[in-house]
Amino acid sequence: MDLILLFNTQFANAWRYQNVSNYLKLGGFGINLVLIGVSLFNPELLESPIAIVVILISSVAILFFDFDFMNKSKSEHEKGERVRKIHLVDFLFNSKIEAVEIDYIMLDLDSWVEKEIEKFKDKNATPKNGNATPKIDSTTNFLSEETEKIPKIISNIQQNCFETSHYLTQYHKELNKKLKLRIIILSIAIMLLWVLLITNDFSRFSSTQLFIIAFNLIFATNIFSYIKRFEEKSDKLKDLDKTLEKIKNSAEMSDVIYYFSEYNSILTDKPLYPSRIYENNSKGVDEKWTEREKKSQAKKSQTAEHKSSKPE
Repeated sequence: MDLILLFNTQFANAWRYQNVSNYLKLGGFGINLVLIGVSLFNPELLESPIAIVVILISSVAILFFDFDFMNKSKSEHEKGERVRKIHLVDFLFNSKIEAVEIDYIMLDLDSWVEKEIEKFKDKNATPKNGNATPKIDSTTNFLSEETEKIPKIISNIQQNCFETSHYLTQYHKELNKKLKLRIIILSIAIMLLWVLLITNDFSRFSSTQLFIIAFNLIFATNIFSYIKRFEEKSDKLKDLDKTLEKIKNSAEMSDVIYYFSEYNSILTDKPLYPSRIYENNSKGVDEKWTEREKKSQAKKSQTAEHKSSKPE
């Protein structure tokens, strides 16, 4: 089984589910925002029993399907992360857990996912998804002596932290720019203020108005929480990268195992970004990483020369 193709297919499926969930969030938010406006100008229109039932059922249905598709996305993403981790463990630690673990994963694999894998295999293509294939330095001998292997493994984990955090940050910026969160928050505040000015009393709010406002706050909270996760995961990866940089040259294998587990736990429920984020930024990120490595090597060489020049 081609592990890279397998986890990329699962990430692609997770991305599709996540996209549907995102559209449901935005759709529910937009519809309720319109209803708030309608209730200000023509409140009687929304006070009929039929209107109340329709609004109630549609809002609950949108929340239910949003939750359902997010869970499906999370499930597919976690499966993909399991395979990705096996792929990394095999290369970095030469641990042959692949066969047994993959057997269990294949048992849990939906038939339509297998068809997707075969389709891409026939086309010799990789499915577009919201995740980058983990970088593995093919020129590095990770089976070398442990004293040499540890810094190389740490550097590889750092590279993946560095690149993934950048992609998450870029998409976070794009979402903030597209959705213009400040304008959305301001529009809600103005509408609520307008309602307060008109009614002068919460007791004069109609039950439908209160219901619509409450649901809109739920939709808004879901949108903000989703966008915030990109920033949170990016920050965690950056912190891990900085921690690894401090211990790179003094770490033991137990440290490597601990921080490798930490790295994987961060990625397990990481939100996905579209493939264009990777395609548009990968070249620049690779160049930045190469430049960083050159600076690190130059500093290491200077330190070594300084130590050797000291009289014994």
